[in-house]
Amino acid sequence: MGVYGENTRLRALVRFNPSAQHSVHPTSGYAARFLSLCLASSFFWLPSRVSSRPLAANANRWAEKDNMDEQYSLSRNLTQGFAQRVRKNLDFIIEKSNDGEDVHVVSQLVMSLLGIIIFPWEVGALHRLEHIRLSELEEEGWPRWNILLDEKGDTETLGKLVRHLRNAASHRRLKFLSDDRALHKVEIEFEDALNKNRSPNWRARINAADLKLFCDQFTEKLEDLVG
Repeated sequence: MGVYGENTRLRALVRFNPSAQHSVHPTSGYAARFLSLCLASSFFWLPSRVSSRPLAANANRWAEKDNMDEQYSLSRNLTQGFAQRVRKNLDFIIEKSNDGEDVHVVSQLVMSLLGIIIFPWEVGALHRLEHIRLSELEEEGWPRWNILLDEKGDTETLGKLVRHLRNAASHRRLKFLSDDRALHKVEIEFEDALNKNRSPNWRARINAADLKLFCDQFTEKLEDLVG
């Protein structure tokens, strides 16, 4: 008969049989059956209402994921694919910072640098950069590193610079000269030494805004070489 029929029958019973008004109790026959039917129907009605929304949301997320996957046809295991993701993450953090979000651009910048210089690139990718002179890169618009200490006096190529930066990162020999969140207000210093127990024999400093430019141009150069 269904919920609607049982409800109508119950109301008719009460209306035409006054004595039923006193005899019908929520736990008695018709009332109990009516309540049980309502409860049973809710198991079929509620899940259909609740589950449809998560399914639609999941479909939207899957569509967004497919679109993002199309943007990165290259694996992150490849130089180009990884470099694209490093720059995108950094640019995203900078954008959110400009929007007033509580993010840390300088920290993300240094993590981007570490990913770029430590990541195991394809064989030969970095070797093709090693002999490029820093003076040539500066003429192309690359930022200038302020070399404060260089006992060997050999930091003249990009390869030598990257080797010192990699050593500094590996042994936690870097420091921020300011806790300011603005890139242009922070200087970052890198040190290298023969071993962890020795005093530094190499030191360089760069403004964080210039380091951002360095990261961009470094990854673009790598992409050009292996692309």
